[in-house]
Amino acid sequence: MKIELTLLPQAVLQRRERAARRRVLLGVPVVTGIAIAVIYVLLAQQAAQSRHQASETERLLVPLRPAAVRLAQLQAETEDLEARRERIQAVVGRIGTLSVLMDDIGRLIPKNAWLQSVVVEGRTVTLTGSTTDLSAVALFATSLARSGVLSGVEMRSIQQVVAADRLVTRFQLAARLR
Repeated sequence: MKIELTLLPQAVLQRRERAARRRVLLGVPVVTGIAIAVIYVLLAQQAAQSRHQASETERLLVPLRPAAVRLAQLQAETEDLEARRERIQAVVGRIGTLSVLMDDIGRLIPKNAWLQSVVVEGRTVTLTGSTTDLSAVALFATSLARSGVLSGVEMRSIQQVVAADRLVTRFQLAARLR
């Protein structure tokens, strides 16, 4: 049980309660406003420091930009040179094989046949030529199959045409380098 005894008049107590309520009603927004202002000031300082650091970093990067551009150019040149080196190495690595291939072709091609082109792409060799005797194409294809350098010889195309009143057979053979 609680007994409360007040010697103040009722009007004074009510004024005090109203004043206390007003202080609370005014104090909450004021404290909230102050808190917001403090947070804003702290964030503004942090943003100013960040802008200062960014401008300082930008100032330090300015002299490095030409070097970065030159570095990008050098990297592109390096990649280009590396690709060239690989192509040259692929050709140089096959020089022995190619010379043996050319020697075999020269030995194995029939006397009445001639070649217009020999194309080497990767491991594929394409031979394009002509002959005055159809059986020479079959003889050449079987002879190439026995070559030590080629495998999988196949006929890609064969066509007979009349040239200068003679029947000429054009052919294309393909094979793989071993």
